[in-house]
Amino acid sequence: LWVTDENPRTEDPQSIRDYLLRGITSIRPDMHDVTEIKTCRRDAVRKAILTAQPGDTVIITGKGSEWYQDFEGIKHEYNDVPVSREVLYYDVRSHI
Repeated sequence: LWVTDENPRTEDPQSIRDYLLRGITSIRPDMHDVTEIKTCRRDAVRKAILTAQPGDTVIITGKGSEWYQDFEGIKHEYNDVPVSREVLYYDVRSHI
């Protein structure tokens, strides 16, 4: 399970992640296989895909087809689909 930012808008991104992690801890107290990515969503998607083993499934949730991430009212161009494609095409192929 990878925890990262979606659209924090005007909220503090760390506060949102902390809230999610508290809920996860109630179900998985040892936090086994839970990773928080603080840098950016692109890093989280990349690391999740590259960490996956044969037979694993990577499910990227939250953003849907939105073309941006909203931080403090500023919409930064971002979409999970091209990022995932880029990782699968360039990063995964270079590891084969």
